[in-house]
Amino acid sequence: MADKAVHIEGRALAFVSYGVDRRCSRDYLRGIRVEYHQGRAVCVATDGAMMLYARSSFLCDPPFEAFTLDWSKTARLIHICREWDIRSVSFEADPACDRAPGMRWFVWEALDRTGTSIERGFVSALSSEREFPKWRDVLADKTRAEVCPTLEIATNLLARASHAVRSYTKEGNFPFWMTAQPDGLPTVLEIPGHVDVGGIIMPNHGRNPGGEHSYQIPEWAMPTVAEDAA
Repeated sequence: MADKAVHIEGRALAFVSYGVDRRCSRDYLRGIRVEYHQGRAVCVATDGAMMLYARSSFLCDPPFEAFTLDWSKTARLIHICREWDIRSVSFEADPACDRAPGMRWFVWEALDRTGTSIERGFVSALSSEREFPKWRDVLADKTRAEVCPTLEIATNLLARASHAVRSYTKEGNFPFWMTAQPDGLPTVLEIPGHVDVGGIIMPNHGRNPGGEHSYQIPEWAMPTVAEDAA
């Protein structure tokens, strides 16, 4: 009998979870989108200012209907994925379909690297009445420019992106690339050696949208002549 559960890497869920802003005014963005694409599960989260996406390495068979995990119901699951080395999380349709008429519910189970079940629980999907944005179209529209040296980014977005990379790599000081674009287009985020994840971060509109920049190191940070001689 075929496995009807959707299996996703724990680090993929942890990575994209930092793209969610639980206070976002658009309720249909307050969740993690899970889609089937060419035999794998793809997770996406965005608040309109930052988008993070990750492709799970596990093969999915058969294809499944896309769903958006309700952020307000996933706190425990996301905490586990962020803080522990969870290999996979499975999502299977809740057999008790009458739990909440009109809503999709799933039973989730988190497994560690040894295949041991760490925890199980329930999570609901956001209402299908409000469709998640066509995020691939957004990426195609927002990542078309030539590379430029700099782009101003809000510190809270940068912090969330750093947490996302750390949760995915499970290393506290793993590097990642941020490629700037001109004309107010977003920065492109990449993790070296990991082609299954990435993201974009919008610039600070209304201030410096980005462009050519030459950095300057203040004199007090430069060595003195006496120090050079020594």
